Amino acid sequence: MRNAYVRLLFTAILFVSATSCLLAQAITDSVKEDIDKVFTREEVKPSFKGGDKALNNYLTQMVNTIGVEQEEDCIVRFIVSAKGNIYKIEKVSGDLSFEESLENALLKSSGRWNSGVQNKHHVTAYCTLKISLHKNRIKAEIQ
Repeated sequence: MRNAYVRLLFTAILFVSATSCLLAQAITDSVKEDIDKVFTREEVKPSFKGGDKALNNYLTQMVNTIGVEQEEDCIVRFIVSAKGNIYKIEKVSGDLSFEESLENALLKSSGRWNSGVQNKHHVTAYCTLKISLHKNRIKAEIQ
């Protein structure tokens, strides 16, 4: 009788271990994002949650432009994943003296963006952002 309980307990422990390993693998796989396939033309472009006005307010608060006295313009491009995360920010044209501060604001604390949409599916897509600084006020437009 005791052997039956030991076998049952052993079987239950094996089952729980196997199930937890499979669950852990599923969670790990869901965190990985495939950013190798990036759309350049999608039906709905990626956007900042809250829209352009919220993006401009966010950048004005988070990007350090102290000491910048001249007008500056730049176009940057980055990838917005299907889950809304930002990857691979690159400058397309122009120069900003506060590029590093802008990159930190976008990558580290802007939160998740609205991803691009193609055929009613969320997709990984490029987002092009035109950024202008005029009188210490940042204006950003998604192109």
